[in-house]
Amino acid sequence: MSPVRACEDIDEQALSYAEIKALCAGNPLIKEKMDLDIEVARLKLLKSDHQNQHYRLQDNVLKKYPEEIKAFKGYIEGTNADIARLSANTQLVEDGIPEMLINGKAYIKRGEAGEALLEAIKAVDTSSTVKIGSYRGFDLQVQVASGLSNSVVVYFTLRGNLNYQVSLGDDALGNITRINNVLGELPKRLQDFVNGK
Repeated sequence: MSPVRACEDIDEQALSYAEIKALCAGNPLIKEKMDLDIEVARLKLLKSDHQNQHYRLQDNVLKKYPEEIKAFKGYIEGTNADIARLSANTQLVEDGIPEMLINGKAYIKRGEAGEALLEAIKAVDTSSTVKIGSYRGFDLQVQVASGLSNSVVVYFTLRGNLNYQVSLGDDALGNITRINNVLGELPKRLQDFVNGK
């Protein structure tokens, strides 16, 4: 059995029988017509692309950008309110942390608060978001979900006007540091956002 060969058209346009006949006759006007047809097809494609870009920009100006501006203003207002909340609810403590409430009990020692936080998270067995306490004016919320291969994923959130996700580990002291770091970065986050970073 002989191998099957395939060939694609080299040109963008297949020639009609009349065009082939005219080419064989040596008429130069046929070549000019074919060049013009190719140029017209290219210009139609460019026009279509230009119109699509025009409609896309028009949609952005009329719909997308106003929605983004509204969302950005909400983020800025929410972050400013959370910075004010943080300032109003942060009492300086000589040896410890500002009061952290976990399941109704107050903690001011970093180690005790971190251990109580870990115990409260372990006690959560629902996939819905559960408030387990408060710290520096923010609600402490936990959600436990199933991850890949039956692993457990814990989502820890500081909730003020906006939500701030915190990655927690197994180290009790380290978790308190992580929470304080997220709260301490609020002014920088706001500035980065305002500057478009």
